[in-house]
Amino acid sequence: MRLVAISLLLACLLFGPSGCQRDISPDVSRRSVAVEYGALPAVRASHHRELRREIARLDKEHATPIQLDLAQSPPGQSLPTQLSCRWVEVLKPMQWSKLQRHMVRLVSRDNFGLQRLQTREVQAFADENDVYRRQIRQMMAKDSAIPYVSHCEGLLADLSFIDVAHVYLCWEQIYAARMLQDSRWADVVQAFAAMFESIERLARTGHLVPRLEAAQSRHATWTLWQEMVDVGRFQRNDYETMQRITDSQLATWPKDSKVWIADRAQALHAYEMIRDGHLTPLTQSEISRFRDTGIMERLLAVTQRIDGDEYYYLRTMRRVIQECELPYYERRKGLQALYREQRELQTQPEFPAIAVHLFLSELDDAQRQMALDRALCEAWQLGFALLLDPTTELQCFNSMTGEQFVVSRDEQAISIWGAGEQTDRPVKLPRWSPASSRQASELHEQVR
Repeated sequence: MRLVAISLLLACLLFGPSGCQRDISPDVSRRSVAVEYGALPAVRASHHRELRREIARLDKEHATPIQLDLAQSPPGQSLPTQLSCRWVEVLKPMQWSKLQRHMVRLVSRDNFGLQRLQTREVQAFADENDVYRRQIRQMMAKDSAIPYVSHCEGLLADLSFIDVAHVYLCWEQIYAARMLQDSRWADVVQAFAAMFESIERLARTGHLVPRLEAAQSRHATWTLWQEMVDVGRFQRNDYETMQRITDSQLATWPKDSKVWIADRAQALHAYEMIRDGHLTPLTQSEISRFRDTGIMERLLAVTQRIDGDEYYYLRTMRRVIQECELPYYERRKGLQALYREQRELQTQPEFPAIAVHLFLSELDDAQRQMALDRALCEAWQLGFALLLDPTTELQCFNSMTGEQFVVSRDEQAISIWGAGEQTDRPVKLPRWSPASSRQASELHEQVR
């Protein structure tokens, strides 16, 4: 699973500095060097019978890198156009680079929130470039806007669309903040609809990096929505629209198993590179730590007996993928058992060091992030349902913790507690007030 964190470094080492940039126009010629590994030629020539049998199972399941690519592009059809490349339909590369730098300076994850979005500087930028936002929203609504990731490129797959999606989300957030200032509640909700649709497309790529990015982006979007409902005067029809959006997010969000199948394909590709003499590199701090603990020596040694290491990895991932049908709080028991097993293997001469230290070390953390993301959506879904139908007896359990959400109600709002592992802040939905809404609307018309 650590593959995603070291892919850019590997690109630099193998193909030079330019392969390390998430560019709007990726260097296809450099990445094509790694594509041949997608057919898994080395592991197919292995003398390890169980390993070859496991590869044969993946063939039947159409889960090898090349098969996953073919599933995205059926015979007779061309490969999908990368989302980042399609931006040139609206913005020239130089315009995109300038826009990205400017957006990052204006709105970063460390400097984010409704107050920041409503500053004059941010809103002036939005007004100046809103024509592009409208054009890109139309483009993002097309089915062809789903990002494409080549599994046969392995660690060198083009992930530049993540930057594109992040900039677009910031744009819609700024627009929503402006609509909030103008009391245009329906336009605020439509901006959130565009945000959530874009986030779902990011999650549907079948790659761990954009999937985790989607989870973080959805959390940030819900945080912004909470800020807006705290100060806005949204009405029943606005909440009904948001309820439909939330229901759709939970119903159509891709299964966790899909991303782990893709992550396994990327690891298979990396194993091919290791067999060809390219040991997946580590950060300098990891190299120092692994040297001090003796892990580096084991990593180098296992390259001479890589068949057993890869077989252990594939058996483990089969377990992980099968358990994805369980909610996270049940799934975690299996992960804890897996880590106990790995600790017991530490003293064995055949310890699968590459699998354990490079590809399986952060399984629980990634699954926890995805579970927290889903739990937050479930809390909002429950909140909308209770707000719109006070007589409902709907009870929901947090798929992250396995515990029931706690609901508190008063004359002002409905609050849902327990949306995360440890949080003191509830999901809070203010009740609408038709009379006050009409007064606010009339006052707004007078001001205009």
